[in-house]
Amino acid sequence: MASLTVLSKLGLLITFLATACFSWRHYLRRRPLALEFDGIGNKLVVHTLSGPSVVVDVAPGMISPNLVSVRLLGEDGSRADLFVCSSVLTHDQHWQLRRLLLAWREPRSQSVL
Repeated sequence: MASLTVLSKLGLLITFLATACFSWRHYLRRRPLALEFDGIGNKLVVHTLSGPSVVVDVAPGMISPNLVSVRLLGEDGSRADLFVCSSVLTHDQHWQLRRLLLAWREPRSQSVL
């Protein structure tokens, strides 16, 4: 009975570690390296292992003076989570990023009942 418990715990540990490794590799592959704004208003996100993809929607997460957290949705259905701490940008750059991301969002249509 004790060996069965040890084997089941070992199986759970192996499953957990395999899932954690897969998730970490997926995160590293999809991690955004840079967010670029071109001259005509397009936003491009450059991923770690792939080229740039065009951002079609920005879903805000946490927008505060200390942190900007957004989910960038690509035209091919891909998504990337972008976290920018205010300590890596100057005060003006941080506010400029907030304005660019929030102003770019198109207003959601509201239905009238």
